[in-house]
Amino acid sequence: MVMFALCAGMIAWGLTMAWSRKVWGEAMPNDWENPHVLQRNREPSHATLIPFPDAEAAWNAPDASPWKMPLGGDWKFNCVMKPEEAPADFHLPETDLSEWDTIEVPGNWQMQGYDQTFYMNIANMCEPAEPPFTNHEYNPVGSYRRIFVIPEAWKGMQVFLHFAGVQSAFYVWVNGREAGYSQGSMMPSEFNVTPFLVEGENVLAVRVYRWCDGSYIEDQDMWRMSGIHREPFLFAAPPVHIRDVRVRTTVDVPRRNATLEIAADLRNYSDEAAHGLRLAWELRDASGLVAAAKTMAGGVELGGKASLILSDIAMISGVRFWSAEDPYLYTLAVTLADASGTIREAQRCRVGFRQVELKDDRLCVNGQPVWIKGVNRHEFDPDRGKAVTRESMIQDILLMKRFNLNAVRTSHYTNDPAWLDLCDEYGLYVLDEADLESHHYWDRFTKDPEWREAFVERAERMVERDKNHPCVIAWSLGNESGYGPNHDAMTDWIRAHDPTRPVHYNPTREPRCTDIVSPMYPSIEDLIAAGADPDDHRPVIMCEYAHSMGNSTGNLREYWDAIETHKRLQGGFIWDWVDQSIRVRSIAATPDSIRPDRTVAVVAKQVEGRSGKAIADGYAAVAPDPDLDITGDKLTIEAWVRPEKSNYTNPFITKSSLQYFLRQKNNDTIEFGISDNALIVATAKTPVNWFGEWHHVAGVYNGKELRLYVDGKRLARTRHQGTIDHASCAVFVGRDPRQRHTLRGAIDGARIYNRALGPKELGAETPAKGAVLSLDFNAFDEKPFEWFAYGGDFGEMPTDGIFCCDGLIASDRTPHPALWEYKKILEPVRVALVDAAKREVEIENRNHFISLAYLDATWELCADDRVIQTGLLPRLDTAPCAKTRLTVPCHGFVPEPGAAYWLVLRFTLADHQSWAAKGHEVVWAQFELPDKAPAVPLGLEGLPKLAVSKTRAGIAVTGSDFRLVFDGKQGALTSWQRRGVESLEFGPRFEPWRAPTDNDELSDMGRIWRKAGLHALVHEAVGFDVQQSDPRKVVVTAHIVSRAAKGDAVFDQAYMYTIYGSGEVLFECAVTPGGDIPHVPKLGFAWRLPAAFDTFTWYGRGPHETYPDRKLGAMIGVYREKVRIENMPYVMPQDYGNKTEVRWAALTDRHGTGVVVIPGVPELQASAHPFDTRTLEESQQAFTLEAKPYIVLHTDFAVCGLGNGSCGPGTLPKYLVHPRPATYRLLLRPITPGESPMQFARQSFLMDAKDR
Repeated sequence: MVMFALCAGMIAWGLTMAWSRKVWGEAMPNDWENPHVLQRNREPSHATLIPFPDAEAAWNAPDASPWKMPLGGDWKFNCVMKPEEAPADFHLPETDLSEWDTIEVPGNWQMQGYDQTFYMNIANMCEPAEPPFTNHEYNPVGSYRRIFVIPEAWKGMQVFLHFAGVQSAFYVWVNGREAGYSQGSMMPSEFNVTPFLVEGENVLAVRVYRWCDGSYIEDQDMWRMSGIHREPFLFAAPPVHIRDVRVRTTVDVPRRNATLEIAADLRNYSDEAAHGLRLAWELRDASGLVAAAKTMAGGVELGGKASLILSDIAMISGVRFWSAEDPYLYTLAVTLADASGTIREAQRCRVGFRQVELKDDRLCVNGQPVWIKGVNRHEFDPDRGKAVTRESMIQDILLMKRFNLNAVRTSHYTNDPAWLDLCDEYGLYVLDEADLESHHYWDRFTKDPEWREAFVERAERMVERDKNHPCVIAWSLGNESGYGPNHDAMTDWIRAHDPTRPVHYNPTREPRCTDIVSPMYPSIEDLIAAGADPDDHRPVIMCEYAHSMGNSTGNLREYWDAIETHKRLQGGFIWDWVDQSIRVRSIAATPDSIRPDRTVAVVAKQVEGRSGKAIADGYAAVAPDPDLDITGDKLTIEAWVRPEKSNYTNPFITKSSLQYFLRQKNNDTIEFGISDNALIVATAKTPVNWFGEWHHVAGVYNGKELRLYVDGKRLARTRHQGTIDHASCAVFVGRDPRQRHTLRGAIDGARIYNRALGPKELGAETPAKGAVLSLDFNAFDEKPFEWFAYGGDFGEMPTDGIFCCDGLIASDRTPHPALWEYKKILEPVRVALVDAAKREVEIENRNHFISLAYLDATWELCADDRVIQTGLLPRLDTAPCAKTRLTVPCHGFVPEPGAAYWLVLRFTLADHQSWAAKGHEVVWAQFELPDKAPAVPLGLEGLPKLAVSKTRAGIAVTGSDFRLVFDGKQGALTSWQRRGVESLEFGPRFEPWRAPTDNDELSDMGRIWRKAGLHALVHEAVGFDVQQSDPRKVVVTAHIVSRAAKGDAVFDQAYMYTIYGSGEVLFECAVTPGGDIPHVPKLGFAWRLPAAFDTFTWYGRGPHETYPDRKLGAMIGVYREKVRIENMPYVMPQDYGNKTEVRWAALTDRHGTGVVVIPGVPELQASAHPFDTRTLEESQQAFTLEAKPYIVLHTDFAVCGLGNGSCGPGTLPKYLVHPRPATYRLLLRPITPGESPMQFARQSFLMDAKDR
């Protein structure tokens, strides 16, 4: 036993006030604008503990201490926009708040109808103020109040008020008396409120400031919200209180022994000395059996207002160790008894016996180097914002475990302590991160000694709170705050107070500061170089990689090939876990008088207009429509506006700045512009009465000049001859989503014309001739419609837009396709087929601590999609990091002609686990066997004859029960009927373009592709012919040239359609690219089929989408899905749904009638959408995405990979599609109910040259 006497009575807030007066003088009167005032009257930090009356209460009801009172629920609430407007006397009990609203606590007030939320990656949200000051014109203040009654049993006890998280600074009053002040949004604050309590009802009041000086070092990539976002509570403790308990363990794995080190901090809150105290502890295993027990000290004397730390060390034998694979927990109870032996208090915490160390250049847990199969996780809920419930946390942790993850980084702040409890329980390694990021100002604060205490305190509060969690294997100093002396001071404090864990920090690699080399978004080459540095002997763990924004997360396999090959590379944390998108359950719509069926969504206030209604401080979004994609040399746009001053551009009507727009810029300028390879703009000064008054504003382009009108007067003109570019954006009224600007002011009417109006036609009461859009905003219909908002969708500014949606799962916790890829790569078992003929496999246990006895293994032998044999493998007890070879006991079989044979192994949970039920599939492996029989060859014999006839536009080919029509001017099929049913409406159309993914847009690839003009090709048939050398087949040829309307791209295509009497069509195409194009999104063809053919079936990888650099997580099989808008899994519409290694694909109606497509090459990529590519690429939100009256089938022979280019390396060179001359073959066949696409696919093509 070791005893340390502590000086009593040190009051931190008095010291802080001395610093404040000394350093800042009168310059900073506000606590919340002074980096030296971090708290007033806040209790020192300690582990997350709740006192119990005795040990039995702690054992039997660990979540229901009678000494704890939750304070969640309804509070009275008031919100104002300026600190000076905050109600002065609301904290006084006599102040009547009966007229105030109520708000739910915990919660963010922005998610409950107050103030405005902002999503920002990097920002100074206090602009125009500079650190440490805030913007007094906009710093909302929330005032909370509620009543509580202290239980009778708490009389004579010390009562503490605990806030687990409040954003960002707050004062507390109890019964009108100030109880304290604190800041640090993601850390606990605790106040001793005993002196302020009364019998009966007590009034608790809290004033929360949205921003404070601490906000400058809380500049994390997230929605900026505020309020009491974690549950507050009261707890009681006896006058002599076990204020803190610290637990440390070391392990001796070979002997199954461990040391348990316990330190208890006692504090006497009374004036009288305490005599004869006894402190004891007891350790129980998971079944409740006592593993060890001991009296730490007896006869302890503790003076009034004094503190004392008692410590003890014990050796525990026969220990079951804790790891993420086997998270075995013991429970420790520490009890304090008085001189009579009566237990006065018990504290309880869980203990995991594990040891973390850096050994042999690697991070080791219990002596074993471990792979960090991790992810970054923000606390976020689509309905509650930052106020995350325990149920949501459990949902997250179950998903992580089920998808084979083993680690999480608490990016970029200390998480709710309940999250760490769950990580202890379910088994996840945690990189615990301090609530610190100063991204906007980078290293300004870490190099400023005035901010030193603010930095160090954030490390101290994190470590003291979380020190007992076995899941925490390293401390992180925060994120993206430059590097400087204040970071070194944080490291020094941590190393002095917790030498049992390493320290992590990026962006520095200085050993002085960090024990782990932590690259952020490295290329694979840079990652390997970091691990191969001969002068560095630290582990390399990526703090962020594989930025999972939208359709992304390519080439994970290549990252992990490097990790598994190079010793010091130990994995990393993908960015990130969950999309930060906010769920909205309805949308307002307004009619378009030109096209009443057109969807026009409105996200704006509805106010009185110049006549009728108007929209204000928001926008209307118009569904993509070819009529609005005006790319000629004639255009008119006009609107009635009541503008207000704005710090940003005020858009009136835009199809982005890349096509055409009408807007107010810089408060003193009005612009009408078009894009024609460059921006062409007519500019005028705003009139004297511009703001707050109604004006008519119009822009006219007549092919010779741009004219800008305000209130009927031409204010500017700019000469230009040319055509308007196409841009991948919908029409918005009141918003420019590319610039992320939204209207400040009101709009009462907006029109677009496809011709140049004369001056007298502008501003008419009814739309003039040529109108393609006319909105008057007089009618609104609120419709139920669930959608997910990203930055700017609520009209808020500033914003960083869609950058908040970069998760492996959607915000409603639906896994994105990328998560299946990660699961596959992280599998704890790896299977290799070492001898296909003998069916011999090698099974590797990639766990570090547990054998494979927890898994059942089964095998299947499949002929294409049909299981023909199955069985169980013997129960495996393969040791950690060991391998086992065995033979799968398949029986002999005779291969069917044309069939492919697959050996599939599945590893499932043999028993129920805390994170998944028995039978959950952990691992699968699939191998194509060499067993083959030649496909049945087909010839022309016996086929019906064909007839060829001319049509107005081309030719028709008629068979026994089908008819095909070709348009000679387009070189394509325009009708294919079988038995009177239309099977194909148009196709093929050569398509080297895709709706850009987020990675495409934010990397340089999208710019390269657009510069080449791939997004706007013009297709021309320059040759068309038909030949019939045999009555049973017809050959149609076409020569198509597809060239960019503006750009270098050109593709010469020679089509050959061979139509057989069976009704099959063999399509062959030789493509010769031209122009200076380094790479393209894809090479393939689009086909338009009837909307009734909405069942998509394919034989390939599935069931989820796959891409060339993200396909390993999908097994080859036969899958089926409905073609629906809802299939698009991303918040920002973009390319989706691709299927790789497709052997055939079919689109059918509900009866089974449709078309099957069979590639003539080993691999096809296919997808089916209820709209064309242009509709998909022009939509910025789900509410502007509308199904067309047809289905589009994409058959692609090469598709560009996804890469990680939205934040990190782009697509790897081997996954780029380089345009080279190539020939493609595709067989199309109508099918009717009962016919099998698989049987057709097993037959040989009718491709013999002599039969043509």
